Amino acid sequence: MGKKKDQKNTGEGLVGSAAAAEKPAKKAKTPAPPAAPKRRAAAPKKPASSTPAAATITTDDIALRAYFISEKRRQHGVHGSHHDDWHEAERQLRAELKKPKKKA
Repeated sequence: MGKKKDQKNTGEGLVGSAAAAEKPAKKAKTPAPPAAPKRRAAAPKKPASSTPAAATITTDDIALRAYFISEKRRQHGVHGSHHDDWHEAERQLRAELKKPKKKA
C-alpha cells in the first residue's frame, strides 16, 4: 500500500502524472458565431400592380358565371350546352379584367 499521493488505483493499474501526459489534449472550443444583427420590422407590402390581388380568374368564378348564363339561357328557352356556357363565362370574365378601371 505504498502508493504515492498523486496516483490512484483504477483497477487497470496506476494512473498518475505520467498517464495524464498520455491522455489526448482536450479540443479547444470553437467560438460561437456572432449574433445576427437585429432587423427592423418590415414595412407593409404594397401590391406590385395597381390592380387588386383578386385580379385572377378562378374556376369558382367561371363556374358561378356559367351557372347564371345557363339559367338565363333556359329562361329564354335557348338551346345550348354547359360547355358553351363555360366558355362564354371565361370570355366575359377576361374581358372585364382587361377593361380599365374608372376613377371616381
